[in-house]
Amino acid sequence: MHNALAFKFSEDKGNLLENAVFQHLKQKNKEIYFFSSKREVDFICKEGLKIKELINVCYSINDKETLLRETSALIEGMKYFKIKEAKIIIQEGEVKNIKESGFYISIIPFYEWALNL
Repeated sequence: MHNALAFKFSEDKGNLLENAVFQHLKQKNKEIYFFSSKREVDFICKEGLKIKELINVCYSINDKETLLRETSALIEGMKYFKIKEAKIIIQEGEVKNIKESGFYISIIPFYEWALNL
């Protein structure tokens, strides 16, 4: 619907992917929030009083600057919430795992994440 009615200058695929992740989390009855300090974490999933998951969404992480921005935001969030694992959900690319400073970040395509949630 958005693509049919919206006047746009670019495809805005990243925002559409982020909206799809949001909708999927809500469909699974996840309690979700946003976190911003120096950097931004797109989704904080909470159960009761405990933070269970940090998720950033990015269409592609093929660019080194994009990968650094997404991972550094998650590491900042993991330090703040005192958790060791997070995810980056992508549209383009392959599954990848990053270990940095004692933190673990899974990079996973949207279709795979949505099927396994």
